[in-house]
Amino acid sequence: MLAKYKGLVFRDPDNNNCAFKVWDENLEYRSGRGGGWFVIAECNDDPENLLQEPFTLEIACELIGETEQEEGIQVIKQDGE
Repeated sequence: MLAKYKGLVFRDPDNNNCAFKVWDENLEYRSGRGGGWFVIAECNDDPENLLQEPFTLEIACELIGETEQEEGIQVIKQDGE
């Protein structure tokens, strides 16, 4: 699943608009209330202090769709969503 998302970037408006990047091996399952599959992404804005944050797949996909990607990468979204 992460092969599909690896290398994509997104900005988190709740974390000072930090630029996060999805890595190809950072997906984990968290059990309990509000659990499920989470993408673990690293903030690339400060190389000295790599901040790691979990994002649900739904939120990560939404933020990826709102963020301009590298040249040659096109994110396709459904109309009305």
